[in-house]
Amino acid sequence: MIQFLTRGHIFRSCIVNRCFPEFEKKKLNIGCSPRTILGYLNTDVDRTGEIYLDAESSHPFSSNSFDVVFSGYMIEHISEDAGQQLLNEIYRILKASGTAILPRQISSVFQN
Repeated sequence: MIQFLTRGHIFRSCIVNRCFPEFEKKKLNIGCSPRTILGYLNTDVDRTGEIYLDAESSHPFSSNSFDVVFSGYMIEHISEDAGQQLLNEIYRILKASGTAILPRQISSVFQN
């Protein structure tokens, strides 16, 4: 079973199931910074979320485990290779009918 760090303690991946009642959609917020979202499993590299998660590495979640993945205004702050890795991981952990919400700053698109 995969283990990961949360607020200084190691937890098994079953924490995802404990965070969400069986009838609720499982929602993940990658790179929450200090802005956590109620109803989401909030993650960040600086330990401001409920779980430590480096968006630039493999995610410790099972494939097809989330209904919604949100990562707001974060992807433009990592390298292109890391961004591709992040998108691949989001695709892997999303359920087939899941939704990825990835807002980003439009101004960064027009920079040289």
